[in-house]
Amino acid sequence: MDARLSLLVLSALLGCSVGQLSCAAPGNYDVTDLTKAALWTVTTTGRCPFDVNSNASCTFKMSFCQPMPEHDDCLGSSVCVTYYNGTEAKSLSLGKSQTDPFALNDLGFQATYGNGSAYGNCASGLSSKISFECNRSALWIPKTQGESVAPEPISFSYNFARCTYNLWFEYAGACPSSASVVSSSILLILLSVLKVCV
Repeated sequence: MDARLSLLVLSALLGCSVGQLSCAAPGNYDVTDLTKAALWTVTTTGRCPFDVNSNASCTFKMSFCQPMPEHDDCLGSSVCVTYYNGTEAKSLSLGKSQTDPFALNDLGFQATYGNGSAYGNCASGLSSKISFECNRSALWIPKTQGESVAPEPISFSYNFARCTYNLWFEYAGACPSSASVVSSSILLILLSVLKVCV
């Protein structure tokens, strides 16, 4: 039985109520490596929509299920982009920190953040959606200290109408884990326990 289901069963047995699990992995996926690092960074070139020079680089910074380190330019955010505006380096928050950002999508899972920096016509703040697709060779290797380098995104774009930055990454943890498959007998036990509580 996986850890998430174990907690559900325990919660049902003790209090007959199931609360939200902080930073829980969606479905049969694994977010362990993503959440181990205090800060992930990846630098791209040529497609930074906030930059006056289309060939300049954009550096994305991501902290999953925790705010960025205090020394970072985007304090209190989970996603940030740093770019050069022609005269100096600038940083924009692409979403404030939250403890449970993960959800399933069609190709795997995603992390969604909102209430970032106001920018242009986005008075209510920028947002971001980071999607993860299965590739067992795409390892995210977290460092215990300092910045961890994320793999290059397979795609990214900015939706000006929705004020949302979309990034797509390959990640081994987005491949379903056979260890998370639960037998039907375990599920029947859980349903029986929950029925007693109703």
